[in-house]
Parts: sequence; structure tokens; C-alpha cells
Amino acid sequence: MWRAGAHLPRQLRRAFVRRISLRIFLFMEAGEQELARILSKQLPGLTVYRRTEKLPRDGVDILVAQRPKPEILRAAGSKLRAVIVPYAGIMAHTRAIFRDPEFAHLQLHNSHHNARATAEMAVTLLLAAAKGVVNGDMRLRKRDWTPRGLPVDHTPGDSVMILREKSMLVIGYGNVGKLVARSCGLGFHCKKIFATRLSISQPYVDNTSGYPVEVHPSGNLHKLLPQVSIVVLCLPDAAGMDTNHIIGEKELSLFYDNQEVTDPNNRAVFVNVARGKIVDEKALFEYAQKPGFRAAIDTWWSYPPEASDKYDHHPSDVGLPWETLTSVVLSPHRGGAIGTPDLEKERARHLCWMLQSALDGGSKWHEALPNRFHLDRGY
Repeated sequence: MWRAGAHLPRQLRRAFVRRISLRIFLFMEAGEQELARILSKQLPGLTVYRRTEKLPRDGVDILVAQRPKPEILRAAGSKLRAVIVPYAGIMAHTRAIFRDPEFAHLQLHNSHHNARATAEMAVTLLLAAAKGVVNGDMRLRKRDWTPRGLPVDHTPGDSVMILREKSMLVIGYGNVGKLVARSCGLGFHCKKIFATRLSISQPYVDNTSGYPVEVHPSGNLHKLLPQVSIVVLCLPDAAGMDTNHIIGEKELSLFYDNQEVTDPNNRAVFVNVARGKIVDEKALFEYAQKPGFRAAIDTWWSYPPEASDKYDHHPSDVGLPWETLTSVVLSPHRGGAIGTPDLEKERARHLCWMLQSALDGGSKWHEALPNRFHLDRGY
């Protein structure tokens, strides 16, 4: 059916949409004042309330809160239709609240503002592992140049993987996975890029990034692992899906013995920027000691119970000495760039885009609001 203005650019098309105003309730633990200022300035169609301000009697349309507790949801009023958690993940206790019949009618949305930062970390770790950067750094600090590998005395240097000659598998083809695939496809011209998604049943080829990515159902994992030299885990913590130990001894064996091996000292590179529990820790530790296997880990099996506990907490669930393995790059979960000024700008920019999309939707703003979180899928 033809709609007035459908042929026009997005900016002009807004004139054909019934103009609306939306009420937003900000309940943030940090940065609330600055975020309110940005939203009010950038989006004149919004009326922004902070936690210190009195809300309208019938409440607001949208709540933006890191931890939308029941009392906050009730305080937002009967008009409340959607809740935005301005973080990448939705915590288990929040998911449980929205399964309660009292709040089941509310739409839940999250933010993908940190996707680029996480993808950048994934590519950084991949290159650090593939090129043996950490081991070379530690050796040169001791004035040891042998990793350089000049054939002066026939001493081999550290083996370096060239990505153009290798294929890659991205496990989890969401916002982060797509950016990783695009970077390695367009930037490094990997021989072939595969990906898996939890939500599809048939393979397809994605050309939207300018580089073909062969996307498969997650059930094809065992078929794909022997075809690649690089695996990057970008899978979300999907509630309702059995994502524990997707990578175990069998999967690592298929990957380690992949058909692309040309150098026994440089067989496979494994990167995890997803969740520690997705990988069998003992199995990965065992393979990280095998010749030619390299890994880079940003997400772990055990974390300090409090943010203030910054020292002397082991990242292993079972006390494995990861710090002794020079084949593994260790990163203390920095992929999301949490707390940095640049990331806060990205958060505000992404939230403005989400709310502008809602305003553009007119009376159906709730359908136009992006990043809907599906409790049954877990993402």
C-alpha cells in the first residue's frame, strides 16, 4: 500500500508522520545529568525527567535505567510502554523481573553502543596472538632478539600467521560479529569467512558489508571448525539457550587439526570476547599448551565479587595457571571500554539514535524503537 512521503528521504519523510512527543524517565547510576542535557538538546520531541524531578500523574512513555527494579517500573506510571537498559547485556535478575506477569506487557530494549569497541578489541587480540606480539615484547625487554627470526645462525624465530592465507569462523554473528567479519574481510582479505547464528535454520551468504560472509546455523559448528585457522567467539550470553561449553574438547580437536595447517608451529588462533562459560576451561588450557595453538582471552570464568577487589583474584574457576602460558594473550575484560569518555559519548549517541527512531515512528513509536530484547531468545 502506498504511503504519503514513502518515496522521500528519511529527513523529509518525517513531515508526513504525525508529530508526537515522548516522555522519558532517566534513572541512571552515573552520568544522568549530562545524558539528560544531551537528549533534551538533540531531540526536541522529548520531555526528559530525572529521578529528582516529579513525574506526570499518568507517568512516562519510556524508562531508561541500568537496573529497572520493580519499584522504579511502578514509579514510572501506568503509561509506561518501553524500558531501555543502556548497556549491551541484560542481567539475569532484570530478565526475571520482565517475566513477572505484572511487567510482561512492557517492551525491553538494550543498547549496542559498545559493539565497535568490543570488535576492535577482538581484532586487536587476534593480531596480538597471530603475530606473537606479547612473547616478542617480553623477550625484547630482556634484549633477546631471537623472535625476529633472521636466518643468520639458522635459529627460527616465532612463527607469524598471515591472515590473508587463512579462513575465519565468527561464532555469534550479531553487531560485534559483523564488525569483526567486516574488518578481517575488507581489511585483511582473509581467504574465507564463516559465521554462525543461533536464530537461523538455513545457511545464507551475507554481502551487506562488502565482503561475502557465509552464515550458518549454530548446528553446523562441527562442519565448519575443520575448515578454518581462526575462531573468534562473539556470542551473547543468551538466556534460554544452552550456551555453556559450546567449545569443548571435541570442538578444539576439530579446530586444531584443521585442513589449512601448513606450519605445525602456527596451526590455530582462538579469541574469546564473548563469555568465559561458553568455553570448557580445562579443555582450552590443555590445547593452549599444544604446539602451534594460540589464544587470546578477554572474558573469563571467574571475576572479583566487587569492583573494588582489583587485586589477587584468580580468573580461573579451577585455579589453572593461565599466567604461565606464553601462547595466550590475557586481557582483563576490557573489550567494552567501560567507563571511558569515548564510550560514554557512544552510549549517548546510540541512545539519541534509538529515541529519534521512535519519534520518527509517530503513533507507532513503540514499533519503531530499535534493539528489542527478546526474553525467549536471550538477545
